[in-house]
Amino acid sequence: MQQSPSETGALSLSFWPDARGSTQRTLAGLIAEEDPIARDPEGYAEVSIAARGFFALDMLLFDPGFSDYAPGSYTCDLVTTIGADLAHQAEALNAAWSGDFATTLRQAGAEGNATYLHEDEALRAIYTQILTSLEFTAETRLGQPMGRVDRPRPARAEARRSGRPLRNVPLASQAAYALATALADHDLPQTDAAMQRVRAAAARIADPVFQDVTDSQARLRVEVLQQAVRSLRTAIGTEIGAPLGIAPGFNAQDGD
Repeated sequence: MQQSPSETGALSLSFWPDARGSTQRTLAGLIAEEDPIARDPEGYAEVSIAARGFFALDMLLFDPGFSDYAPGSYTCDLVTTIGADLAHQAEALNAAWSGDFATTLRQAGAEGNATYLHEDEALRAIYTQILTSLEFTAETRLGQPMGRVDRPRPARAEARRSGRPLRNVPLASQAAYALATALADHDLPQTDAAMQRVRAAAARIADPVFQDVTDSQARLRVEVLQQAVRSLRTAIGTEIGAPLGIAPGFNAQDGD
């Protein structure tokens, strides 16, 4: 969310997509050199974000090229340090969100609030985050492995090594839906129905890691799920954005 603690803090927790293979390359370099930073949980915050967070752990724990390590080995210590660094980041984000930023958000438009000069700016920021998260789910979580019809990219599925690509879609959609219902002060029948369609579409997909998108029928089921997520986004815009008279603002994914 723009101007929130997560705007800069989230990327080192979840560095993905990684089309250039930076996570694999950076981790391989640390291991090959046995860089002592792997045994320094405090200093590890200075390491490239490609070697930090959930996707670094996903690589080390589930990729056959990395996961065959012994207890007490360098890679084992690296996993422990990344886990500790991840915990530190989560604690810092939680403290930032529940501390000063929570006050800033609740007191939007109050005198001295330089972040949100008007109350509707805070509403717009939350609303934008809801729509942005659903766009990311549809176009990136699903769009990356789908690729083009003539060139699917199943290897680009999110967290495929740990079997999470499909699971993450309804979970992320549910999180956006929950935030939308909290933001609204009225019933959301279209949004409720759209969320049910997301769950139903996800339940019809057989391969939890989207590796079968090379098959036309399997791809069609993923396309149906993608459309369901897009429809959820549209429903939220219709039932929340329009009545409140707010449109999504700028978000970090918009680029320059």
